[in-house]
Amino acid sequence: VNNAVADNFTASSSWNITQLTFYMYQTGANSTFTFTGLNYQICSSNSDAVSWTSASVSNGGLVAYRVTNTTLTDRTRAIFAINVSVNLNIGPGNYILRWQASGSLASGPWQPPVVPTNGGGNATQSLAGGAFNPLVDTGSSLNMELPFTISGTEVPAPGALALVGVGAIVTTRRRR
Repeated sequence: VNNAVADNFTASSSWNITQLTFYMYQTGANSTFTFTGLNYQICSSNSDAVSWTSASVSNGGLVAYRVTNTTLTDRTRAIFAINVSVNLNIGPGNYILRWQASGSLASGPWQPPVVPTNGGGNATQSLAGGAFNPLVDTGSSLNMELPFTISGTEVPAPGALALVGVGAIVTTRRRR
């Protein structure tokens, strides 16, 4: 149905991103991993044109169940960590991570919000390929946040690499 969600993050230095992890469910999956693919984009703002990168997904494991205060024992909406391998370098700055998933069941994939929310969130959603608009909880009317994990390594600043090189030269000279 071409629905997508997005949320922001800030890189305080340069990063070499090796994996993105998303936390989603499909109603009726119980404890079975049913996700078949994921599209993502890292961009500067939600006004940027959508340019999806298609990715294969791997099962990062069952992390929780989506329940309500009246369905605490419901196990039909298993939330899984969906891992996507990437090789991406970004510089310091503010970014938007957009994503949309596909699965083998009729209901979902669905994106649970970060709980609890205090209304200070700034996640957005695009319905049927439309513009990205604030993601608001219909019950509380509060703006929401979405869970995701970015894994990788921090890229040292150029000056730091030069100092490492000088240290290696000094160490080499002392050995002689």
